Amino acid sequence: MKRVADFVLTNWVVLLLMFVISLLGNAVTIFTGWKAFYNDYLSKTISMPTWLIVVVLVVLPFAIAVFMARRRPDSLSTAPKERITNQTFGMDAVVIDGKHFTGCTFNGTDLILEGIAPFGFEYCTFNDPRFRVTKHAELTLGALIAMYKNEPFRPFVEGTFNIIRQGGSFPRGPGA
Repeated sequence: MKRVADFVLTNWVVLLLMFVISLLGNAVTIFTGWKAFYNDYLSKTISMPTWLIVVVLVVLPFAIAVFMARRRPDSLSTAPKERITNQTFGMDAVVIDGKHFTGCTFNGTDLILEGIAPFGFEYCTFNDPRFRVTKHAELTLGALIAMYKNEPFRPFVEGTFNIIRQGGSFPRGPGA
């Protein structure tokens, strides 16, 4: 059952088809019972035009849903949010996501990459840093390791490392 749910939730064609079927079912229900509903209830209780009721109850929520779905979360923007300049870090744990470090010194610092926002280093000095990955970055590395263990996926992983070695960039996925 979980596989079916995962398939339905990750396949946009199935979601769109479910939405259209649901919309058509609702439309049939409304149109077949509209005359009785209007004569028995709406015409006696509400004095607004029918088209306004339809817009408010159907079109407006749909428009809001589409608008909200198209918004990108702030964590996915392409530039780091916080700028840190000329600071020295010791044996601290520093989350680097969402930060741009300029002229900073890291002395034995535990640099933590969560993989949730871009980061950057410019003119920084690193003395015995330690790197850790957590959250999304940990999941991504785990996926690459698992894929490399399976022969059909090995060319993809090798290609990924070649892109990194050449200083290229990765194409962004759908919705990114």
